Amino acid sequence: MARNDQRRQKKLEAKRTKRKEQSKAVARLKSTGVTERMLAGSRWQITESRISDSLWDQGMGYAVLVRRGPGGMAAMSMFLLDVYCLGVKDAIAHIGPEIDVSTRLSYMADNGTRWLKVSPEYVRKLVEGSIGYALNLGLTPHRDCAAAIKLFGDIDASKCEDEFEFGAEGKPRFISGPHDSPARCQAVMDTLNRTCGAGNFHYVLHVNDPNDLFEDELEDDDEMYDEEYDE
Repeated sequence: MARNDQRRQKKLEAKRTKRKEQSKAVARLKSTGVTERMLAGSRWQITESRISDSLWDQGMGYAVLVRRGPGGMAAMSMFLLDVYCLGVKDAIAHIGPEIDVSTRLSYMADNGTRWLKVSPEYVRKLVEGSIGYALNLGLTPHRDCAAAIKLFGDIDASKCEDEFEFGAEGKPRFISGPHDSPARCQAVMDTLNRTCGAGNFHYVLHVNDPNDLFEDELEDDDEMYDEEYDE
């Protein structure tokens, strides 16, 4: 009986020691910057790798990688990809309670995002390919991308056999978003004109006032809102 009690005490002590170590690890993690946190998270177990199913049909969508860490923590990198032109349009590098990550993904699903499970290698190859395509056009990824990609760690993108075709109909296609300012749109257009040349890219511009943008470049019968034009 005494021997059984000793075994139980050893097991309890081991569990307490493990919890203390996990708590210390979480505390150290919280005291570092976001890049260091994502680097630490890159050694954790991968639990999610997915993309939104609208990505290749609409040219815009999400790619997500999630890793589970100690003490109920999780790390997530989420990329808003524009595979037609801009590459990584937005990025989130997040480490926090695992429930926060799962809640965010569930909320997106409840609000219309349909997810496709893909391999971690697919996610890395897709994100890095998007970045490379945009850089060749003179367009840089979102500022938080540098931290977010640290979560990839040792994922080997070469193991993904899928081949990705960026752009649309053989050319870049810039589609402005509802929050893109006229100055931002003009900057992208100027860059594409410089790197691609006139006639070598498409664009779709969403404007609040259909009389205040590119009016002189339209034919008489063209609609000015949500239409596509060749530059």
